[in-house]
Amino acid sequence: MSNIAKVIIPLVDEKLSLEDLSESTGFEGVYFEDINRPYLDDHIFLMYNWDDKKSTKVFYKFKNMKSFYGYKIIYIKHIPHIVYTFTSNSLINRLKRGTAILRDINKLRILQFWQFKDAWVALNVARGTVTSDPPTEIVPEEDYLPE
Repeated sequence: MSNIAKVIIPLVDEKLSLEDLSESTGFEGVYFEDINRPYLDDHIFLMYNWDDKKSTKVFYKFKNMKSFYGYKIIYIKHIPHIVYTFTSNSLINRLKRGTAILRDINKLRILQFWQFKDAWVALNVARGTVTSDPPTEIVPEEDYLPE
């Protein structure tokens, strides 16, 4: 996961937790673009392995979040993945463009989300200004359709 993604993820929704991004939920990645749905340019995508059904515990949690937009099941190498889509707010959009000034409440939210354990996040968030290259993570393209 990129450093800018580590700053953005805690800002997606207040109900999102570090546990939701764990291996036990089937979490595979965070993305900022979907090549198959380019019209969703102001959205964040979280992808989970759907094959082992571990991610069902986050399914209902995500559906009840304010920023939840929808989901889509895609197949990559014959394995189903569920891609959750969340609407970006203006702060997230500024961060995606490369720079943003964080208010104290946002700094605290980010630091608490990562439990003060990530050095890059702690250093950059504490300064209040996060500057980075725009994120380039793109949802992998679906390569299989079941019959």
